[in-house]
Amino acid sequence: KYTRPIDQVVQAARRVAQGDLRETLPVERHDEIGELTTSFNDMVQKLRANKELEHRLHQAERLSSIGQLASGIAHEIRNPLNFINLSIDHLQSRFSPTDPRLREEFTYLVSWVKTEIHRLNTMITNFLTYGKPLKLEPRPCDLTPLLHDVVSMASGKAEEQGIKIERDSSVDLPRVLVDGEQIKTCFVNVLVNAFQAMPSGGRLSITTALVNGTDPATSTPPAGSERWVEVRFQDTGYGIASEDLAKVFEPYFTTKEVGIGLGLALTKKIVEEHGGVIALASVRDQGTTVRIRLPVEEQG
Repeated sequence: KYTRPIDQVVQAARRVAQGDLRETLPVERHDEIGELTTSFNDMVQKLRANKELEHRLHQAERLSSIGQLASGIAHEIRNPLNFINLSIDHLQSRFSPTDPRLREEFTYLVSWVKTEIHRLNTMITNFLTYGKPLKLEPRPCDLTPLLHDVVSMASGKAEEQGIKIERDSSVDLPRVLVDGEQIKTCFVNVLVNAFQAMPSGGRLSITTALVNGTDPATSTPPAGSERWVEVRFQDTGYGIASEDLAKVFEPYFTTKEVGIGLGLALTKKIVEEHGGVIALASVRDQGTTVRIRLPVEEQG
């Protein structure tokens, strides 16, 4: 009656000492043995909490070290970007073609290069201030031409890689109140991930829709506007392992040989700063679907 419960506590304590913190014992008595069992369970619970805290501290130290290294790299990137930008201005003024048609094409390409340099510089600024609120400049924006620009920019890479981009833009969408450059960065980040997931070619479907109802990430009613503009990116790439799905939006998490794992983390931050939500679903070897929802600009 007395030795068996005590022996159970002793055996459980040995397993805990070996590192198994899943151990808990049922409390079936209200005497001293029951108090001993309750105390044992409280001790194990505190050990779990301490281990979780230790894990978080270790992770925070690791992220801090990576962040300091990456910040240094970002600063080093910014310097050549500024030089490239100045060099492009020089080339444009010195070597612009005399033929009107060629000059128009030349000006267009230079403009695109300068736009992308500006976007990269903005990304670096956001990276360096990742822990701080973003400086948004929201304006009423139509996402359809924004997506068109992103797809046009990526079309050459898609053709080279054997990726077919399918767009469904048959729905007239209301405008959203966003910082267009920041949202464009989000779309580019998602496209880059999709392209990397299809190194041997595939299909990327981009669809837009006006939706009502639930948050795609939690299946709960949205907190603010009940109308959302949803942009969905669906690729046929190699997908994401189920054990990694919960980590894809964590800063510096990546399963790729290149990259520092900040693209989706920044994307999530930007979308949420706009009052939107982002959700990701994936099946290994079948593909990944990313849905970005932004609240509609309601007319007052």
